Amino acid sequence: MHAIQGRYPKDKEIAEALAGELGKAGVTVNLKFYEGATWVQLADAQKLDGLIFASWGNIWQDADLTYYPLFRSGGRYTKNWTGYANEPLDALLEEGRSTLDEARRKDIYSRIQRLVFEDAPAVFMHAIEDVYGVNTRVEWKPRSDEMVRHDEMTLKG
Repeated sequence: MHAIQGRYPKDKEIAEALAGELGKAGVTVNLKFYEGATWVQLADAQKLDGLIFASWGNIWQDADLTYYPLFRSGGRYTKNWTGYANEPLDALLEEGRSTLDEARRKDIYSRIQRLVFEDAPAVFMHAIEDVYGVNTRVEWKPRSDEMVRHDEMTLKG
């Protein structure tokens, strides 16, 4: 299993725990750790075979920013590190990103989610919770998109 080390909280420990659990299930795991930039270069060049322990964020909170780059088979702006290919999914991804009708998009991305669930090209394990420090002199509200913008903060007296 190929994993990034030092990018996310407890990433090494989580990868080791996952490898241990797979071992209990009878799956032999050869765990390899990479610095983030090296991992991305290898993944983008499709040079990581077998299991990949990765993370993905979506600051715009739009399903397209998760599903299209990770699961679209080929094309511009895709990552698809696993080489997963599904023509019906590709068609739905193109349809989803080309409509502005909210009800139609919801239906399309529900179908996309079902296909990804059934084919299981990825296993979604956990979400990292953001932790913020506070100070009574700082006025600021955390954003739902995880962005921390200094221009949205003010300092009292």
